[in-house]
Amino acid sequence: MVTTGDRGEARRALGARIRSARKAADLSLKELASRLGVRPGTVVSWESGQRQPGLTQVVAIADHCGADLVWLLTGRRPERTALEEALARLTEDVAAVRSLLTRWVAEGSARYPQQPEGRGPDRLDPTALASEVSRRVVAQLPAESPDLLSALEAALASALRDALEHGPSPDSEG
Repeated sequence: MVTTGDRGEARRALGARIRSARKAADLSLKELASRLGVRPGTVVSWESGQRQPGLTQVVAIADHCGADLVWLLTGRRPERTALEEALARLTEDVAAVRSLLTRWVAEGSARYPQQPEGRGPDRLDPTALASEVSRRVVAQLPAESPDLLSALEAALASALRDALEHGPSPDSEG
């Protein structure tokens, strides 16, 4: 049997997840309330656990905040598939490679001036390097979705080629 205290605790926990989802989506109380068609005070009462939104409202909150509905309702994250795990690791690896390439391009351009004729022994071929790195990275992923892997490989190669040819982008960390 669910007691009144248990219900209050569940409302407060749901409210904390709503607040977390709203903040993660970078929405103010007023913005979320406006999107949901309620008053800001209503959102405050949900986030504080004083009131509980209906299921339709929780679904709308998840949608507007880009939050996982299962997590919003239960506090549990769904298990990732092997592909999702591999993509999460790949995202971390790409960030590390990007940081290293950015540093290498910044340092390397001073150490290794480009040959005026084009390709010399110490001139890097950005296209070949980008293709090789992206091919090796994607080859390590599970082949659950060949189309996704092909698109990912092309996007990674393009990003690497741009970084090597044009230097770090303005939003790169240095």
